[in-house]
Amino acid sequence: MTERETNRVLVVRPLAVLKLYTAAWRRDTEVTALESLRGRAPVPAVIGSATFGRHSAALIRYVRGSAPNPASALDVRASVAALRAAHTITGPAFGRLHAPDQPSWAGFLAGRLDSYAETLTTLGLTTQARQCRTLHHALDVLEDTRPHLLHSDPNPGNVILTAHGPVLLDWELATFGDPELDLVRLAWEWRLPPARWAEWVGLDPRSPTVDLYLRLHLFSRLMSASSRPGAASAALAHRCLTELTDLYDGVHSPGGSDAS
Repeated sequence: MTERETNRVLVVRPLAVLKLYTAAWRRDTEVTALESLRGRAPVPAVIGSATFGRHSAALIRYVRGSAPNPASALDVRASVAALRAAHTITGPAFGRLHAPDQPSWAGFLAGRLDSYAETLTTLGLTTQARQCRTLHHALDVLEDTRPHLLHSDPNPGNVILTAHGPVLLDWELATFGDPELDLVRLAWEWRLPPARWAEWVGLDPRSPTVDLYLRLHLFSRLMSASSRPGAASAALAHRCLTELTDLYDGVHSPGGSDAS
């Protein structure tokens, strides 16, 4: 599971995973998402949840399996299918699962962009903060959509391949929004070459909406990576800065420098 920098994950093989969250809303979001997805998409079962003083915890069924191979068309397509199954669930409004309160998808994203730009400015990334603010005008390309359940962090580390297919883990950042954003996140996080986006994920990297979502995701990841110490965070921030530079210089190469 992700968020290892902030959450504690204790594996009690072969039965369960005890996850201790830094905030109650993260626990509530994950538990609500997993319970909503039961029987609808491949996710682990929730055994129970509790609060111990300042600690929020959930006991989640342990999933035995292996990591997916991002270079395997079979693994990618199976994971995309699992994610699309989760997207069939709709919500009352847009926003975090624990508090979906935005009637407009564009309105929700505008708030996200303002938040990213403010944090990037604080981090000294003023050029990127300015670029982030200019994305407001690109929100006009968005069409009306219903709020669908999004994973919000579909990286390969949040997928386990089992004998029955992929299982999607770590739903604490789940939101209601446009499924295409989740698919863009998956394509980027799995480092898929843009030539594979259409065939493996069902995305056209030349689409204005896909371009918007890619930039939005890059600003989000740059913000979070630049806020954390460590070599892995520094490498991620460098990747985001490189791709943002390419995008704003007119070199459209989603997926990183190794994309082809």
